[in-house]
Amino acid sequence: MKINLILIMLTQFFYTPSKTLVLISLRVLLASAFLLPCFSMCYAEGIAVIVNPASKDSQINIKTVRKIFLGKSSQTDTGVTIVAVDQKESNLKELFYKKVTRKDPVKLKLYWTKKVMSGKGVKLQVVGNDDKVLEYVASHIDSISFISKEKVNDSVKVLLLVD
Repeated sequence: MKINLILIMLTQFFYTPSKTLVLISLRVLLASAFLLPCFSMCYAEGIAVIVNPASKDSQINIKTVRKIFLGKSSQTDTGVTIVAVDQKESNLKELFYKKVTRKDPVKLKLYWTKKVMSGKGVKLQVVGNDDKVLEYVASHIDSISFISKEKVNDSVKVLLLVD
């Protein structure tokens, strides 16, 4: 009821032939503002950075994960050589990179384009969705990646949960 009252008051500030259109647009905007943070938090609480169970590492800090997934480092905190494996485009991937590297998809694409074109790096191998990444990491001792926390099983080891 309060939201409807606010929306009606807001529409009075707009001069348009169709106040209904403005009212509908404002409702969609407000609904998005309330639903999107919840959607992001649901994913944010459930991202696991994973490695093969044979890996000597038992944990990793987010700064090291950032360096690995931006191609700035190929070693963990303990000096173990590791290869980052990426997922295909998804909400989970977007959220992971926002949280870990602080880059949205456009900035990330620009970053990798510059890095590859300058000869300073090679883009990460893209394996697929959570299931494919899980399978790949379980069968490659030197790999690191990320999946939804719900998909974690005994075939991989979790080094970090991303909030």
